[in-house]
Amino acid sequence: MPFELRNIVPWGRNGDEYIRMCALGEKDLRGRILDCAAGPASFAAEMHERGYEVVAADPIYVHNAQEIRQRILEVYDEMIESAHQDRHRFLWT
Repeated sequence: MPFELRNIVPWGRNGDEYIRMCALGEKDLRGRILDCAAGPASFAAEMHERGYEVVAADPIYVHNAQEIRQRILEVYDEMIESAHQDRHRFLWT
């Protein structure tokens, strides 16, 4: 069953957020990392630029970059509003 982009809410994090969120140390980063359900996160690209081996995988990648970018724009306001309404559920530090 193919994934329909209109049903996907693509959202991602940058490399530094992933490192903090997953408590990745230098030893971890020197290993090979598979980022499953990576979505539009920039973690793999940023780590590749830093010389680390990270592969990103996600079913959303059946769609091209422009389609994913458009879908992000479509859900952006909704995601920001949702985060604002549920801000008490997040750890912001």
